[in-house]
Amino acid sequence: RRRCAHTQHIPASSREGVPVSSTCGCRPIRRDEGAMPNSKAETVQQIIAGLGSDGTTLDLGYEGIGDEGVQALASAMAQGKTLNMRMLNLNNNSIGVEGARALASAIAQGHTPNLQLLHLNNNSIGTEGVLALARAIAQGKTPKLEVLKLIGNNIEPENVAWGTEVPAE
Repeated sequence: RRRCAHTQHIPASSREGVPVSSTCGCRPIRRDEGAMPNSKAETVQQIIAGLGSDGTTLDLGYEGIGDEGVQALASAMAQGKTLNMRMLNLNNNSIGVEGARALASAIAQGHTPNLQLLHLNNNSIGTEGVLALARAIAQGKTPKLEVLKLIGNNIEPENVAWGTEVPAE
């Protein structure tokens, strides 16, 4: 069983969603045990449906949701489903530039004001996706964001100078 960074949450992919402790207040999210969804977007919608406005952890790592799933997630964010979310794990999901743009748009619109940890390791968002996220974060609507993980995303280091001003589009 995998656990979130706070060790009290069993992720959606385990189908067990049982809290182990409540030291940071993460709320477990689990996939519906009913019929399997027809699309990646439906998978995300089912998981988000159980999140509610008090959910603080959403672990979609290794779910294979791709750009379609991130777009569904961004739509749920626009409905206020993630206002209290502190940790979002989207590691290893085949997310590309379009998914990064959708997530960046949700961040820029202020749909994740309490987000502290954003895990995007081992996707394919590339330099363009990283810059879209950087521009969104630079708008200051995620003031609590402390950790952004981007390892393994085909980022061209010569095009992204960390610690410098983000270039305008």
